[in-house]
Amino acid sequence: MWGICQDVAVCDGRLCDRVIEYREGENGHAVVIEPVSGIEIAMQNILPLASPPRFRYGDTAAPRSHPEKQGIIRDIVWHYQKGACLYYLQIDSRNISKRYPEEELSEV
Repeated sequence: MWGICQDVAVCDGRLCDRVIEYREGENGHAVVIEPVSGIEIAMQNILPLASPPRFRYGDTAAPRSHPEKQGIIRDIVWHYQKGACLYYLQIDSRNISKRYPEEELSEV
């Protein structure tokens, strides 16, 4: 299952507003699978997504405007106003700071 982590205390706040893949655990908790595996979060701190994101962590993608710049999906964040995923790429071992919406990326 996919959702948005809304727990500021998890991973020193680094997972807050990140799109996570998780499975339901015991006692009202979820176990995170991606981007960091094995962390438990209370289910009440996850906003479930209606459908999974188009790209997953580690997928290869390229900006449609620069198809020669292929990169790996390194982070997925949620844009609340747009109600959509935004993706960060790592290209040639460099973390790119631009956030890409799904429609600006193509699968490689």
